[in-house]
Formats: sequence, C-alpha cells, structure tokens
Amino acid sequence: MSDVNTKAALSYLAASNAVAICIVEAEGVCSFQTGHKPDPGAVSIYWTFEKDAKALLKRARHDAGRAPDAAKAEAVLNAAARDLRITLTAHTVAMGRAEAGAKRLDDYLGGLRSTDVLAGFNREYKSGAWLQPRPARAS
Repeated sequence: MSDVNTKAALSYLAASNAVAICIVEAEGVCSFQTGHKPDPGAVSIYWTFEKDAKALLKRARHDAGRAPDAAKAEAVLNAAARDLRITLTAHTVAMGRAEAGAKRLDDYLGGLRSTDVLAGFNREYKSGAWLQPRPARAS
C-alpha cells in the first residue's frame, strides 16, 4: 500500500467514525492506545467504531491487569469485544476495505467531474439559489 493509498484509507476510516486500537509493547509490558492514526510500532492493531472504543478499552484494561504481555493483551481485547458485542476488525482487513472504499469514492467523483455535474452543483450551491424558498405546488 503506497503512502497516498494509506492516507486515503486513514481518511476514509476517520470519516467512517472508526478508530484504531493499538496494543503497544514496552519492555515486555503491553498497553492499549486508541486514535485515528495507528501506532506503527504496535504489536497488533484493530479497528472499531469510535462510540464503542471507550467502553471496550475500559473493560480490556481492567481485565488485562497491571502488566500484560502481548498474548494476554490481545486475548483480553478480543474477549472484551466479544462480551460487549463490539466488532473488531484486523488492521490489514480494515485498511484494505478502506482503500477500496476511498478508490470507489474517487472514481465516482471523477465521473461527476468529467460530466460537469459536480461543477453545476457547485455553481448552484455557491449562488445561494438553493436557499431561496420554492413556490408552493398547486394541488
């Protein structure tokens, strides 16, 4: 995946209200981090909806204890997601889907640009004509 595709995929995921949940290891002890940009040094990365991340991480951190290793952190995270009925998507799967979605959007917008439909919409929007009340329809 190129840098351009990665940027597009991350933007697509952020626009979809998804956040990365990263398991990061330091000196044999793992911690959980979340955000729109995954940590490149993470042991493993999953994606979930932003609205679910707080409850999921609270449960996973509680269940993991004070000094979990990578295997325990990953097992606890998956168990917490299962118990809370929260969908976790592996990083490679999420990025692949997001890259494909971003490409479909770019292709669609490219089609609108090539037919001048988007330019017509922009002209109408900028003119403010869409704000004017429309006459009532006769019944």
